[in-house]
Amino acid sequence: MDLIVDADLTQKQGNSSPTLDQAISALLNGPRFIDDENTITLRANCARKNQHFPHLARHITGITSRSGRLKIVFENIPPSISDVNDCDGLPKLVLANDSCVSISNLDSLTITGLNIQYLADTCTSTLTNINSITFSSFCFNSSASSNSWMNGATSRFEIVNVTTFSMVNAIYFYDAFREIWINETNEVIFDRIVLVTLASIISSSHSAFFVTASNDSINTNLTITDLQVICDPRALVVPSVVETLFIDQVSISSMKVSNCNFSAPTISSQAIIRTAIASDFSVQEVFLSNVIFGSNPSQSIFSMTAVLNSVLTNFHIMTLYSPYKGIILLRLYFSTIKSREEQIREIIPRGLGDGI
Repeated sequence: MDLIVDADLTQKQGNSSPTLDQAISALLNGPRFIDDENTITLRANCARKNQHFPHLARHITGITSRSGRLKIVFENIPPSISDVNDCDGLPKLVLANDSCVSISNLDSLTITGLNIQYLADTCTSTLTNINSITFSSFCFNSSASSNSWMNGATSRFEIVNVTTFSMVNAIYFYDAFREIWINETNEVIFDRIVLVTLASIISSSHSAFFVTASNDSINTNLTITDLQVICDPRALVVPSVVETLFIDQVSISSMKVSNCNFSAPTISSQAIIRTAIASDFSVQEVFLSNVIFGSNPSQSIFSMTAVLNSVLTNFHIMTLYSPYKGIILLRLYFSTIKSREEQIREIIPRGLGDGI
């Protein structure tokens, strides 16, 4: 079924609806899709306008297990999402307390050209049991108000039991309050991601991306290509951009961190990339320019715990400062092979290790 979202409408006309939630509802019979093939196109007049999923009580699922496809696309996507101003020209998908998303048992889910505002603090958005999920040419803003994090609000967008999860050409606004939590997924691909570290960033254990495999029968491979970290000009804590636990392979190709002042006070041991218990960890082509460390000697670019094989090559460093010697780039934590439960107890507290 092919449907249109036309913001100039006031009510449904033929295959066109004024809002995204009405278009999605038109695809469903109860919680299930009516057809296997479903595409929703947002017209150019939807730019900068708020759109929502149906209420969380409206769980969406395939006709049968892992069947059916849903594609949501903006028709006026810029050639590239590379500047924060590009986000302003996209439709806003607002995931708030009355419109979290809950989708399961599809063959594929594709979302292209939306500015996703993850504002929920009393519900969790979940995408589960899906063969392929792709977010492309989009923006993702998970920042929170001070009232939200002081009240212990919900902090995760969950991706669980997916064969391939891809995020391509995105800008991610991050303040360490909420995280994208990926579990039991075979292939995770991040390509051309710009992470904007906001001035409101807090010192917390929430990474922008947390990738894990709680089921030891799942082999997870994480591939990161062209990751950029840019920062608000004020002093910040070190952002935890990617953290992995119990996955097989981590591969990073081309990573840039520039014009970042990580000298804000913090008591936590932070690293931009943190990997614990992995078979292989490889990094090539890292560019560090005008980066300042301070406040805590346990901050670093990379942190590895119990990694069997690791290769880090081709670092390009210009103007990197820390008051501490020899701990900026990499921290290694050594652990004997123990049960998963024992390793979790040791790693989660994140005790200090030896720096390099």
